[in-house]
Amino acid sequence: ALELVRGDVGQPLLQVGLTDLRVLRLGGLRSLGDERPGLPEKCREGKQCQPGTGVSDSHRITVEHAGWARSYVVGLGDDPTTIDPMTFNAAVRAGNMLVSGGPYIELVGQCGPTKVAMGELLNCPSGSQVKLKIKVRTPAWMPIEEVRVVANGAVVQSFDSTTSPKVRSTPSNFESNGGTMRFRKTLKFTPSADTYYVVEAGPKLPPSINTLPAVPPIVAIVQPDVVPGSMTNPIFVDTNNNARFDPPGLPVTL
Repeated sequence: ALELVRGDVGQPLLQVGLTDLRVLRLGGLRSLGDERPGLPEKCREGKQCQPGTGVSDSHRITVEHAGWARSYVVGLGDDPTTIDPMTFNAAVRAGNMLVSGGPYIELVGQCGPTKVAMGELLNCPSGSQVKLKIKVRTPAWMPIEEVRVVANGAVVQSFDSTTSPKVRSTPSNFESNGGTMRFRKTLKFTPSADTYYVVEAGPKLPPSINTLPAVPPIVAIVQPDVVPGSMTNPIFVDTNNNARFDPPGLPVTL
């Protein structure tokens, strides 16, 4: 994966901006937890479901945390000197990106022999099984508490230190170069209607959106007030074989 720092895709490599690429800016100053609604609501409502990018949105060096959130553009290799700008642009527009505030998430969707990456449409007839292959890594000094699978905007499965499989703790030596894998699992779902899937990794989110998660002590030394958290862009599942994602609509409020 190649790192898109702060989401600034226009200086100087690609000569285009976020508006030209038709992407959303996600990833705030402290936590990605309050960013989740913006992306799913657009997907559920049938509006243009624009890919999300991770940016710090910093305008001052005295208050905002410059350069914390990142976008990792997947499938382009690891050498920036060999990048093709048009291929890069296409990957960003397609949403083949991880919105990262620390944890690195790998997500692959599969139905039968067909595999897709983030941002892609997976044809999987109703009644067939969708597999989500998930891997989450962090450095030794960055703990995470929970991994969540979100389907059409709702959490359908979550994992922590008490589940099987569990979210693994960080090594006792925070300077260790090993033990980076926090979670690894292939999950199976059988959607009856078109569904998009997103994976999140980070802290357990408090019940109230007005309460910020606690900052891990070691992370606070590196970057005060920042809570590590990441989310993938969606994988879209087409169950009725019409070669598009049909949004489910917003839930009815009683």
